[in-house]
Amino acid sequence: MAKKPGDQEELSFSITARTALLLGRESISSPVVAVLELVKNAYDADANNATVRFRKAGTSEGTIEISDDGHGMTWEDIKTKWMVIGTDNKQREPISPGGRIRVGEKGIGRFALDRLASQVVLETTPKLPDREPAEPTYRLTIDWDSFVNTNKPLHEIPQPAEVLERREKPGTRLLLRGLRDSWTRRDYERLYRNLAVLVPPFESKLKGFGIRFDCDEARDLSGRVRSPMAKAALFKMRARLDEDNQVRISITTRDSSPGGKLRPFKRYKRTWQELFDIPEDQPVQPQCGPLEFEFYFYLREAPALEGTGITLGQLREFLDIYGGVRIYRDSFRVKPYGDPGGAGDWLGLSARRVRHPAGVRSRKAGKWAVGENQVAASVFVSRHTNPDLRDQTNREGLFDNQAFRDMRGFVLQCIEIFETDRKQYELSKLPDEPQTVGDAMEEAKGEILTEVERLEEVLVSQPDTPQKAALIGALDQFKETQVERFETLEVAYEAERQETVSKLQLLQNLATVGIAVSSMGHEVLETSRHIMNAVKRLKERLTSLLLFSDEKADQYMERLHRYGQIMYSVSNFALGHIDRDKRHRQEVNVDSIIRKLYKETLEEMCSTNNADIGLKLGGVPDIYAFPYEVESIVINFVTNSLAAFRRGRTPVADRRIEIETQYNESARQIQIIARDSGPGIPKGDAERIFNIYSTKVDNEGKPIGTGLGLVIVKDIVESHKGTIKVVENGRVLPGAEFVVTLPAPRKRGRRKGNGDGR
Repeated sequence: MAKKPGDQEELSFSITARTALLLGRESISSPVVAVLELVKNAYDADANNATVRFRKAGTSEGTIEISDDGHGMTWEDIKTKWMVIGTDNKQREPISPGGRIRVGEKGIGRFALDRLASQVVLETTPKLPDREPAEPTYRLTIDWDSFVNTNKPLHEIPQPAEVLERREKPGTRLLLRGLRDSWTRRDYERLYRNLAVLVPPFESKLKGFGIRFDCDEARDLSGRVRSPMAKAALFKMRARLDEDNQVRISITTRDSSPGGKLRPFKRYKRTWQELFDIPEDQPVQPQCGPLEFEFYFYLREAPALEGTGITLGQLREFLDIYGGVRIYRDSFRVKPYGDPGGAGDWLGLSARRVRHPAGVRSRKAGKWAVGENQVAASVFVSRHTNPDLRDQTNREGLFDNQAFRDMRGFVLQCIEIFETDRKQYELSKLPDEPQTVGDAMEEAKGEILTEVERLEEVLVSQPDTPQKAALIGALDQFKETQVERFETLEVAYEAERQETVSKLQLLQNLATVGIAVSSMGHEVLETSRHIMNAVKRLKERLTSLLLFSDEKADQYMERLHRYGQIMYSVSNFALGHIDRDKRHRQEVNVDSIIRKLYKETLEEMCSTNNADIGLKLGGVPDIYAFPYEVESIVINFVTNSLAAFRRGRTPVADRRIEIETQYNESARQIQIIARDSGPGIPKGDAERIFNIYSTKVDNEGKPIGTGLGLVIVKDIVESHKGTIKVVENGRVLPGAEFVVTLPAPRKRGRRKGNGDGR
């Protein structure tokens, strides 16, 4: 019915089944990810075992079956949770009834099923209740394609559900038919690697969660999935406090071990008194009771993972979920210990790392401390053997009594032993080196703070007066100011050092390319010369045959000659660019270098890329420079313009590049101006493009080029005390425009000509 002016009504959104399923399907990037999400759901259901079974999954008849022995689902769970999209039950209940941190994505499981297959049969048997009668087994059959081929709302497409005789054991079984992907050996291997890092070693041991992989097309992978996380740790420590107050600590390491196997590193056997250096005449008994501590230390760097079979991304994801130090009592986790940050960092590892920021190989005074994000560790206690470790009334942690403090002290002391041992070991491997800037700053900061603390000690011993209070306050302020200044210097120094190291690494790679060009350039140059001569002779020979006339053959020979000419030009430029004569500072004429570069390289380069290039040389004086510096400036500008044409899809007829030189005699400045008719520089990118590794990406998101071209140009210009300016959209040509300004000598040098165009 048509509405009239003045009518009002409230409207609400509705969603078709097709939209909901397509959105869900888009959220799952691959079939491997989809299977992982379903296994995570089994873990969240407190299952002890999960089985992933593939049958003929590489064919059109393939099936996937995922089963577990978890708590299953009741009829109410199916109706109000599984069949409802977007529920927040995992957010409201992040811990499972069995004490596990739920790791499955929120509500993504059903979409994982849709991503994998067109049909799924779900059978689930809920666990036996304490009082109510046991529920039967339920079967739900879902045809995902029925949601896609319709415009009906989601809730108007029912799916058949059956009530079956109760199975003997609880759990859930998912049978997937009509697979959407044809699985390959590579897919199976990738899935196995990801299954292996789902759960940390100590979680698996405590909770008894295991994954079994059963695949008829990859028999060698079938069997129980083994987690590599224990072997991936760079160091592993186990510590035990016995009932007789004896402490045993065992540390193993994978560092420098053949095949990445753990080997013994350090072992200790001490009494509680010896662990804390307590005098024998002051006997102290720990109130916490016997306990165990298991500690895994990881280096968050790719080289440290070589030979482990896991990637840096997998390690980071693992530590984001399981990092920190947890407490388990009778196999159940005690919250909030081990949660990220805040009260979860009950040992203060983050604060210790801030107080001791030095690297493990730093020779500066002071200790090295592990970071909370580098460890996955657990303390194991029991109500029976540790009765004084009691819950607070609100169940949010343990009472901060002597038993808790003893346990905390024991764990920290074990960690400090590891820290000391590892630093001594790393320092023993280092050769004698001169003091670095970072070490000097740290030493200077330590000396200042030490003197301030000595002065504070003297002041504290003096009688209390207003002047004493003022001096103590001023000293505190001075100390904070100095610490902030040194921290600012350290951050700036480290940023500059990292940028220099990155630049040096890339320059080393480019130097290697230059060496290769130097060694092979002459052969390529000679080969291209032979190609052009052979084509020329072939054409003369064919032309001499009176009966021969083929327009296509002529075109092919022209192309061969042109390709040979391009090879010759590129090789000639490369060899000329590394000529020893260009590695010495000398008087050079910018116009002459650009003109020669144009004839030998730029003209051919632009012609090959269907671009027009013109010169406007202003008769500039000589400057004192390396010849290759001028070539590098111009070459980088031209190659950037050609790349911009391709990236911006500039029509061939509109591709224009101009290189102009000017001389300002009164200011004694030379300018090199490069402009083009490309798409210009995106707004806001004018400064970013001079950063190291700043580069564009292709349609697949892969970087184009090294990202170092304009960095090199800027370095060259600044080494001559010059400036470089970028115009996002020029006035002469609509694209990008770069203006390089270099100081000219006081005495005007010779001029080479009056400038020229093409």
